[in-house]
Amino acid sequence: MDDTGGMYGAMCALTGLYHRNMTGHGQHIDLSQMVSSVPLNGPALLDFTVNGRGSRRPGFPPGNRAHWPGTPLVNNYRGPTVAPHNAYRTHPGEYNDWCVIVCHADEEWQRLVGLMGAPSWATAPKFATVAGRLQNQEELDEHIEAWSMTLGKYEVTERCQAAGVRALPVQSAEDRVEHDPQLRHREMYLAIEHPALGPHKVQNAPFKLSETPAFNSLPSPLIGQHTAEIVEGLLGYSHEDLRAGFADGTFWPTKRTRFAYMEEMLR
Repeated sequence: MDDTGGMYGAMCALTGLYHRNMTGHGQHIDLSQMVSSVPLNGPALLDFTVNGRGSRRPGFPPGNRAHWPGTPLVNNYRGPTVAPHNAYRTHPGEYNDWCVIVCHADEEWQRLVGLMGAPSWATAPKFATVAGRLQNQEELDEHIEAWSMTLGKYEVTERCQAAGVRALPVQSAEDRVEHDPQLRHREMYLAIEHPALGPHKVQNAPFKLSETPAFNSLPSPLIGQHTAEIVEGLLGYSHEDLRAGFADGTFWPTKRTRFAYMEEMLR
């Protein structure tokens, strides 16, 4: 099983247990923690796009530092107090053009120095240790961002990860759907043909089951599209009862024009 978290991990574990109880055999559950966390971003994205409210608190500087100047050098909720540990602007410098870079050890820092071409500023003794980098964090971040601004966020990410430096791009909703290589590999967003909207990518199941694959195969329903299936199939009423319910306003307002698929359903 891959990294798991929260509700999705429990759901997948229960699915595997159910399958084993029914057949006597278990199955492999493949679940990425990163994929499972994507739906949790929905409220913040909606609040920003609809209400214009950002998630940054007033008075707090941008970035994602493990330590802020003037505060005690202690391990906090983010883990070890290290530097560099921040979100750095990347080319071309638009709203979502950022990449997070973190070096948890001096060895990782040396890898980043080599990746940046070993500039003279990076080889200064004051940046050789974590303590020195924390004491000179403002200058450190300015230099790193001058380098990161020469590259796009995905290129910065790829170069850093290839060199053994922790890095991830800051992504918008569009980035995750259209550009994220991990989500593309996991087939997180697949196109489904909608009868009214045409082809649109929708979120797929965030987990993969070896014996009982789970995936979205149907688009979201049209209003009233399945009324006949529910009334006649699930509830057991006749087709004449269905037509009567539409005629008297039970299933659809009498003063509102019915859609073509409803008329077809009532024939």
